[in-house]
Amino acid sequence: MKSIAQMMSKYFVELEYEDLPKEVIKLSKICVLDMMGVSIRGSILKHCKILAQYIKEIGGKEEATVIGYPFKTSCANAGLINGAIGHSLQMDDGEMSSIAHLGCEVIPAALAVGERENISGKDFIVSIVTGYEGSIRIGAAVNPSHYKRGFSPNGTIGVFGAAISSGKVLKLDVNAMTDAISSAAMQSAGLEQFVRDGSMSKFLNTGHATQAGIQAALLAEKGFTGSYEILEGVKGFCRAYSDNYDIKKIYGDLGKVYKILDTYFKPYPTCRFTHPAIDTILKIINEREIDSSEIDEIVIKTYPVVINTTDNPNPTTEVGATLSMQYAISTAIIYKKSTPDEFTEDKLSNIKIRELMKKIKLIDGGKELQEFAPEGSGVILKLRMRNGKEIEDRVQVCKGEPKNQFTRRELIEKFKNLSLEVIEDNKADKIIKTVDKLDKLKSIRKLAELLAM
Repeated sequence: MKSIAQMMSKYFVELEYEDLPKEVIKLSKICVLDMMGVSIRGSILKHCKILAQYIKEIGGKEEATVIGYPFKTSCANAGLINGAIGHSLQMDDGEMSSIAHLGCEVIPAALAVGERENISGKDFIVSIVTGYEGSIRIGAAVNPSHYKRGFSPNGTIGVFGAAISSGKVLKLDVNAMTDAISSAAMQSAGLEQFVRDGSMSKFLNTGHATQAGIQAALLAEKGFTGSYEILEGVKGFCRAYSDNYDIKKIYGDLGKVYKILDTYFKPYPTCRFTHPAIDTILKIINEREIDSSEIDEIVIKTYPVVINTTDNPNPTTEVGATLSMQYAISTAIIYKKSTPDEFTEDKLSNIKIRELMKKIKLIDGGKELQEFAPEGSGVILKLRMRNGKEIEDRVQVCKGEPKNQFTRRELIEKFKNLSLEVIEDNKADKIIKTVDKLDKLKSIRKLAELLAM
């Protein structure tokens, strides 16, 4: 009997561009454009500059572009920095069942190895799809137990997507792809402690995962073997990383359902768990004239996992601010928007924001919320004003989810709003046109060239 990794590998190795449904191809292009936008804007952040300095110092064969910088490095080193850059703005895509951001590992891995191998746009697309499919399924199998134990799925699950997409680029056979998946599992790492202190180490989760996934595929190409029962084995990934897992979620509908279609996109530079509440508060303040000083209390009815991750009334770093519900809601009220400009270091000491954060309370929405928004992306929010007036509103499915998705125009607008902080308008247009015609590109290097600054 074939192992689960072998079954997955067979499917991924045999999958061709012509097999992909039109909606999958269309969405994969959107994922690429979205990742390029958040990466270009994120590349100028402090922690990305530190990583760029480090990568430049250690050198490496010049085979892959560092997004937002004027130098190249080895594809594995490019994976380290580009994987971190892709997540640094915290506006990258994600998927709920895996509780992970996977585009920031899959796409940089496929781009770095693809640039080295000089693959076509079609091959780039199919490699991205395989990376999403594999990592989402593995993530869904071990979560939510995996996340509750303190692991960061961005790192622990993202490494599989990076390995699979890289392996597809390298045209690994079934055995070698299985080896790559196994070696990826051996390097699976990532913890969520950063949610408590807002440290830069958050971005090593995605950077390391991308680098490790690329390394796993490159080693497999050379004949480096792995354990075939690495996922379901008695000492394998699922049993070691989760107290309650469902192995069938990995292969049950493989080839019949494309999990990439469950991808969500982010309008705000904050933890996804804060987005329903941001949607709600922006709706309220855009419909009413509200003076923040007149607010007595804000009660946010949400899910226990949201409270555990984002209940932080005193963030001390920029990263910490993006993970704080109190900060995200306070800035949305004060500035009537939620963009990267509201999450800079100089805003952290704003007295109005600090005072407002003290008035925000997160509580378990319980049965009321579960019945109203059972899919986990809703919120019930209530403002109590000093004059006694109460304002309540709710969101069932936040913006960007598959059931409340962005239009293509909105995503292009997002790309431009982010990228034009760094590049000229004509270059932004070239990137949009290149991604739109991705399946016509003979060489992915044309896209990579546009990402060097």
